[in-house]
Amino acid sequence: MMAGMDWDRLAQAIIDRRAELGYRKREAFAAAAELSARLLSDLEHNRRQNYDRVTLASVEKALKWEPGAIQRILQGADPSTVLHPDEIARTIRRDDFVLVWMLTNAALTPADLLRVEMLIRQRREQWEREYLWPAVAARIVELGGVVSWPWDEQRSGDS
Repeated sequence: MMAGMDWDRLAQAIIDRRAELGYRKREAFAAAAELSARLLSDLEHNRRQNYDRVTLASVEKALKWEPGAIQRILQGADPSTVLHPDEIARTIRRDDFVLVWMLTNAALTPADLLRVEMLIRQRREQWEREYLWPAVAARIVELGGVVSWPWDEQRSGDS
């Protein structure tokens, strides 16, 4: 079905991705992913090259790769660019759907995605600390309420 493709490259990509997901043992991953250990072994050792599309789609899903990832890896694509959009967006808030869409279509490596995620979190925390919460506090004071933040108590207790 896919003769002339780089099956050794795919085998290594599957092994690497399984390890990234925290599975040192093939059998443990196969059980968790509801795949046959024999199938996974065949793929990881390049024992055969005749898999149906449904089987390959199951492997892609288990590895949290986007649909068509195996075909692209066989044709030479960098395995780090085939993560499933759900995997990319797993820690980004739902209200950031535009950002999720942009990152999903940016073909970033997993390392780049982690850096982007960390930057987003840092900027969000900074924005909340410097702009959002002071604005909320000011509005509460305007309405006659009293505001006390936990970090204010820590500072006053340290003096």
